[in-house]
Amino acid sequence: MKSLDVSARRISLPVSVKQQAVRLYCMTQKIAEDKELVKSDIESKLHFYFNKHSGLLNKVLNTVSGEMAVIIKKGLYVEMKFTSLLKAFK
Repeated sequence: MKSLDVSARRISLPVSVKQQAVRLYCMTQKIAEDKELVKSDIESKLHFYFNKHSGLLNKVLNTVSGEMAVIIKKGLYVEMKFTSLLKAFK
C-alpha cells in the first residue's frame, strides 16, 4: 500500500483569491472605523448647533429691542440648520 502524501491532497487557493479576501477584510475594518468617525462628527455638529441655538435664545431673552432683529435672524439660521441636521441623521 502506498502512503498518501497529505500535502498533495490539499487544494491550494490561488493568490488572487487570497488577496481579494484580505482586501475585503481590510475594507470591512475601514468601513467600521469610518462609521464611528461619521457618528462622532454628527454628534459634534449637533452639539455645536445646539450650543449656538441655546446661546442665541439666551441673547433673545436678555437683549434690548435694537439688537433683536439681528439676533432673531441669526437664531432662525441656526435653528434651520439644527433642524435639518436632526432630520438628516435620524
